[in-house]
Amino acid sequence: MFGLLFAIQIPVAFLPGSWADQVGKFLPATAEQAIATVHPDPAPLAPWTGFGVLYLYAAVVLPLAAQRMRHGDA
Repeated sequence: MFGLLFAIQIPVAFLPGSWADQVGKFLPATAEQAIATVHPDPAPLAPWTGFGVLYLYAAVVLPLAAQRMRHGDA
């Protein structure tokens, strides 16, 4: 989970400016900020779009984690 939250942000920071802006607004931290901010900045995602992006991240990560737990060495 930490890899998803933090490791993706590092390569995005090395993208050219316009690409980094377009890709960066769909990162989990930016999506969370769109939901939690009282007076959102109009440039990034809208609050419901941010919620949808976070939902998609969870919809991808939770089944992978469940599969890993079922087939792990626990």
